[in-house]
Amino acid sequence: MNRYGTIRLSTFSPIRTPLNSNSELRSSLSSKEHLRLKHRLERVFHTHFEPVQQVRNDGYNNIDCDNHPYFFQAMYSGSVDLIRTDEYISSRKLFPWWKKARLIRSDVHFFDDTVGVLHLEIDLNIETDEDAEYLSRGEIDSDLSELANIAYQYSLRPAFNKIAKTLNLTSYDHLIQPDKFRIFNDISFEPNKNEHQGVMWTGRMIFSPLEHSDSLLNILRSWVGLEESDELDGYYLGSGNILVLDYKSVEDWYRVQLVCQCYNAILYLLNTKLKRTYAEITERDELRSGSRRELSSTLSRTQRSLEHIEFCSLEFKDARIGTQSSRRKLMNHFCEAWSLEELQELTIQRANLISIRIDAILGEQQAKINRTVEYLLSGIGCLAIVDLTISLISASDNLEQDDIPGVFDVFSSIPHDGSAWMSIAIVSFIFLYLYKQRN
Repeated sequence: MNRYGTIRLSTFSPIRTPLNSNSELRSSLSSKEHLRLKHRLERVFHTHFEPVQQVRNDGYNNIDCDNHPYFFQAMYSGSVDLIRTDEYISSRKLFPWWKKARLIRSDVHFFDDTVGVLHLEIDLNIETDEDAEYLSRGEIDSDLSELANIAYQYSLRPAFNKIAKTLNLTSYDHLIQPDKFRIFNDISFEPNKNEHQGVMWTGRMIFSPLEHSDSLLNILRSWVGLEESDELDGYYLGSGNILVLDYKSVEDWYRVQLVCQCYNAILYLLNTKLKRTYAEITERDELRSGSRRELSSTLSRTQRSLEHIEFCSLEFKDARIGTQSSRRKLMNHFCEAWSLEELQELTIQRANLISIRIDAILGEQQAKINRTVEYLLSGIGCLAIVDLTISLISASDNLEQDDIPGVFDVFSSIPHDGSAWMSIAIVSFIFLYLYKQRN
């Protein structure tokens, strides 16, 4: 039997929370004003989640501190009680490794835009070949994703429902009440409503023991999908699984991943919302059911989303600039591995596409309105021509002979039926001309 060892397994799951703010306004607060807001929130959250100490990222106090904008500072961080989660897993015997694992940390970090990050840290002892095979086959990956969903459903969601109720009953400066969400209005924290997806995804990270056996290293390389010929220089950063062999500070990895997961989740939510909006616009256009007011409202919301994407992008650039030491290099690697810049550009392009589509539909509607108005005005003009013709005929019948040629003499010499047909001919000519010009 091979000797493997203990690995440190961490998961980062972006989740939906009832916390959302007027981000742009909050970004302009002074440090004292922002601290006051966080203290008010702490009174709401601490009854459900025991506060945990946060690493300072609000200034260059020393090399271990980063200078991140408020948008990428957790508004609250607390410990999650997983008793109900453990009861659910144990009663159903879901994961073969669960009883052998040691839970080191279970924290939730609340960011803006209804996004939080659930962070679980587990020590897992790989004792047997069966354990190693279970890990290398990737079966533990789906287990960890399910674990995050169970934790959200049984340990987080009930608390979020209560927090949302409290936030709806009390007004907080620069916070948006959950029942008044505008951009991120696809979620509800009513107890009887559970339609939205609480966990977006689960990222997995393994820290290998600094003194690891070759057999364990082979298992871990297989876990991240590396071939025998592939080089592994200190760590491998994938889109889902991350393997770290050479590290000085575990916390540095955690801090960088929290920021990147938060930004990735916000872009994902905005991109998903814009996809849904574009599909709705296309369906309305095909059914010809979208009113001008509805389209104008959708255009306004899309423009607001586009502005928010630009704001998030600037705040993330600010966070990257404010990240110090080796953490800056890590953040750059995360951005490259997860294609964050491409996702950001894709989201902006999608918002622009919606704006162009709505402008085109509104242009078509305006052209129809202009055409209708033009036809109405032409009809009124034609009626005036007919009325003028009738008036001239009536007037010419009552005139005395004066031997002076004039307009009335022309109409008096034309039979009444001829004058009527002449009026109809003029009206028909005008409508044919307008039709030809339009088509």
